Amino acid sequence: MANIRIDTDGLQNNISSMRAYVNELDSLNARTQSLLAQIASSWEGEASTAYINIMTERMQKAGQMKELLQEFISYMEAARTKFVSRDQEGASAIRGC
Repeated sequence: MANIRIDTDGLQNNISSMRAYVNELDSLNARTQSLLAQIASSWEGEASTAYINIMTERMQKAGQMKELLQEFISYMEAARTKFVSRDQEGASAIRGC
């Protein structure tokens, strides 16, 4: 028989850490967007256009990273919920014997 150990508290801590990273990423993205707007309004020319285009592309990728991290959070939350539920079901079954 397999011996499976799940640290649901550790999983919850990881979920909280991931949420903190997402919040930090949000903050960085907002600051970057603000700086990009300032740069766009004060810098003209081909170099400005090239820079704005590159930064806009990177901002889109940062948005995709946020979505990916949120997806991981959802998976971890679902796994934690299932593990806690299975543990409670097992405890109930043992008590019922």
